[in-house]
Amino acid sequence: MTELNLSRCSRDRVTERLNTFEQPENLKTLNLSHTNLEEVPGSITHFTNLTKLDLSNNKLKEVPDSIDKLTKLTELNLSHNQLEEVPKFIEKLTEIKKLYLTQNELENFSDSIDRLTQLAELDLSRNKLKEVPDSIDRLTQLAELNLSHNQLKEVPGSIDKLTNLTKLYLSHNQYLESDGNQQVLKSIITKLSKLTKLDLTLNFTELDLSHNQLKKLPKIITTNCTKLTQLNLSHNKLKEVLDSIDKLTQLTELDLSHNQLKEVPDSIDKLTQLTELDLSHNQLKEVPDSIDKLTQLAKLDLSHNQLKEVPDSIDKLTQLTELDLSHNQLKKVPVSITDLAKLTHLDLSSNELRTVSKSLTNLTKLEKLYLNGNQFEKLPEFITNLTNLTDLNLSNNELTTIPKSLTNLTKLTDLNLSGNQLNDVPGSITDLAKLTHLDLSRNELITVPKSLATPPPPPPPPPPPHQPKKHPHSIEKLTKLTELNLSNNELITVPKSLANLTKLEKLDLSNNELITIPKSLANLTKLTELNLSNNELITIPKSVKNHQNREVIYDQDKVISVSSWIDLPRYLLQERKKYVNKKWEHRKKYLNLGTLLLIILGIVNIMIILDNNNTNDANDWTNFSLISSAIIPPVWLWFEYCFLWLNAE
Repeated sequence: MTELNLSRCSRDRVTERLNTFEQPENLKTLNLSHTNLEEVPGSITHFTNLTKLDLSNNKLKEVPDSIDKLTKLTELNLSHNQLEEVPKFIEKLTEIKKLYLTQNELENFSDSIDRLTQLAELDLSRNKLKEVPDSIDRLTQLAELNLSHNQLKEVPGSIDKLTNLTKLYLSHNQYLESDGNQQVLKSIITKLSKLTKLDLTLNFTELDLSHNQLKKLPKIITTNCTKLTQLNLSHNKLKEVLDSIDKLTQLTELDLSHNQLKEVPDSIDKLTQLTELDLSHNQLKEVPDSIDKLTQLAKLDLSHNQLKEVPDSIDKLTQLTELDLSHNQLKKVPVSITDLAKLTHLDLSSNELRTVSKSLTNLTKLEKLYLNGNQFEKLPEFITNLTNLTDLNLSNNELTTIPKSLTNLTKLTDLNLSGNQLNDVPGSITDLAKLTHLDLSRNELITVPKSLATPPPPPPPPPPPHQPKKHPHSIEKLTKLTELNLSNNELITVPKSLANLTKLEKLDLSNNELITIPKSLANLTKLTELNLSNNELITIPKSVKNHQNREVIYDQDKVISVSSWIDLPRYLLQERKKYVNKKWEHRKKYLNLGTLLLIILGIVNIMIILDNNNTNDANDWTNFSLISSAIIPPVWLWFEYCFLWLNAE
């Protein structure tokens, strides 16, 4: 046997198998990964002809120097352990070609690494390295080097001497903007001619410099990376983009999001091959008119800026399918947008819009429309002509009504009406048969639509104060609904018909005024999450609460388990001291005094009854005494404890 795989075996099994292995000199490959080893078995040194050893994904904090006896090793994997320093014996493994030390706790690396002259692959990613020794430049056979996800502040200058490198990973470090780093990057690009993957990520077609601290675009990118098709500079500290970016004429995707840009150079109009441009999360106050030259753009993200208007020239971007203008300061929708006939995704959320142009109906292919976080008081009827909409978000506006014509949007699957001022929902909403997600939270709803799905009857007279309103249509028609959010309303009751939403998986009824919930909710067999918190519930049906694979969230300090209302006084007696507020203590005294007087009254009545019976002079007074002594005291007791319960904290 030349290969032995003990991966995911127990430690005892590993020890036993290694100790009993016959002819250890024949073994070439040994896999001990995922075995929870805290130390390396001493018997491993018996396998002197090993060429591959995998000790990854264990709990090793150190590796014994005795491993240096395995002089024929060409591949050693120590990744995903807890090593704080590189084992000293490694410098003696002069035949090693692949060394993996990723995901440890390494803070430094020994200069003696230069003795591993045969090394072709070295992975030091996801450690705590702050510097790399210059001696690394002696690893002339190195083809792959991964230093990503460390704490490097300077790009190792000696890397440009590794002329056989084909893959170099340096991303997710803490590089500082400096002339030194600029020169190193330039040297890397110009001297390492065999590079096919440079992850700063500097690949000759893909470059990812995201999540660094760049304050400006390195010139070397525009002068030496002219074949780039994808450039990611997001999550830096860029305050400007060089005009020379126009040299990257092959770019199809450019991400400048999450920076500090206040303007975009006009030279961007030379990037005519761009299909995706992300300028979100900057400080832009305007977009250059020259953007109209980017006629191949399919996705444009200008969200989270300070835009008050969008240039009319945007109508030249006829290939646009996705446009995000959210989180700006727009007070009106640019009319020019309505000429973007291929648009399927439009996000105008979190602006200052009060209305939208009727010409928006020209966007007949629109599938997703986000108008949330604006100042709409009324939804224009013509929006309901966008019959291809599948996702409509109108949350966090000032809507008081929803037009009945909403039912024209027969393809809707997601509808968000949360955070408005709705006290009613048109029954016709239940005709949106494809809805899977419906959010009506944070409104002023009193009840859930619950009547049969029949044409609405004549309007009833206004209900008296505090009387629940009723709705003419039934929510149970929404048979594809999987998520329903009715939280933060003023719901008093939940209709039994809700149990007909058989595909419902998440139901949020929290922060309402519910006193009870119907037992029929137990029939929602696919329901995995039910939120009933912050209501006035005293009890929850066991069939609802104890359903398998269902998480029920409720206020455990308020809800008590009773099998029937007859048992309630017993539980109230048990919990009385716990729940009665101190401010009601003086009221208890009067209530207890009343109880005592009633008991005395009962005794007196019984004496009268006995006396009348002895004199054979029973009359109506006797009957009254009998009834009062039998009924009034328990009724008083019930009243006392219920009174205290309802006024408890």
